Amino acid sequence: MSEPIETCLVVVTRTLEGRTHLALGEKLRGFGQGRMVVPGGKVDPGETPRRAAARELFEETSLRVNDADLDARGVVTFAFPDGGGVDMRVHVFVTDAAAGEPKDSDELLVTWVPVDALPTSRMWPDNVHWLPAALAGGFDEATFTYAADGATLASHTGI
Repeated sequence: MSEPIETCLVVVTRTLEGRTHLALGEKLRGFGQGRMVVPGGKVDPGETPRRAAARELFEETSLRVNDADLDARGVVTFAFPDGGGVDMRVHVFVTDAAAGEPKDSDELLVTWVPVDALPTSRMWPDNVHWLPAALAGGFDEATFTYAADGATLASHTGI
């Protein structure tokens, strides 16, 4: 197994009509195309995960957040030992301080989704494990291992 790619995810929360919502996007291209995902992406060389998270959030959604307003909630490793995907080490951040209104990008069609009505059938199967933990205050580290098809969650540890 090669060294996992360093990436980040930003869980953006906002209260709308008395309910907590998350900014999710339908992935338009690349790995996970068609799934509903949390904004995020690769950490560039020389960049901290926190800086990458703020940059990726803006690039994918036009939402702006100060690095200091990103709350680190844990690190997730996604493993694809039989192919079907690229191993990733993902730094998870949560914020309720994102400014602006989300706009679609060439990467995501962005929408606000109520936390109590997440489209889990359209999301990666690991989301039902790490996302509630991140929203509840965080976790240390977790690992999610996928089967050869790259879509079926084979096992998970840490949450």
